[in-house]
Amino acid sequence: MDIIRIDTPIFKFRLAQHEELKSELLHLIEYSEAGKEEGQDSISRTDWRLDSERLYFQKLNIFLEPYLENILFKEMYYSKFKIIGCWFQQYEKDDRHTWHTHLPSTWTGIYYLELPEDGPRTTLLSPLKDKIITPEVDEGDIILFPSIIKHCSLKNASNKRKTVISFNIE
Repeated sequence: MDIIRIDTPIFKFRLAQHEELKSELLHLIEYSEAGKEEGQDSISRTDWRLDSERLYFQKLNIFLEPYLENILFKEMYYSKFKIIGCWFQQYEKDDRHTWHTHLPSTWTGIYYLELPEDGPRTTLLSPLKDKIITPEVDEGDIILFPSIIKHCSLKNASNKRKTVISFNIE
């Protein structure tokens, strides 16, 4: 069997409105219905499994959508796209999220709403499992990558909380 490799992009951009949105989004998340993930994963607060209104994402999406349009329409030549899921995750000390994908969606996005300097960045594993990438990201950054790519959040060794808002696109 031959393996023919092609490059796949990982887009990284900074949300210009991060500083003005951060407090409001955290406030909306604080009052959102949420649960805890325990077991193989350990996530202090998330609404991933809940079917609730996500007011924080409605607010974020006003500013996020133009960035996505620019990437998907101008860089990737899409004619349309749809966000098919969103959720937040808050990682306290020692929390982690094991390797996973976001199939059957096409793209996965992660917005780093709170990210301590010593907090874990998302680690990605190439589909052939021969390369691990940890993009250099800061609080306020967003990464967008193909949903087939396995990724994880290593154990949060920081005493400060990490908060992300994730979303899927088709």
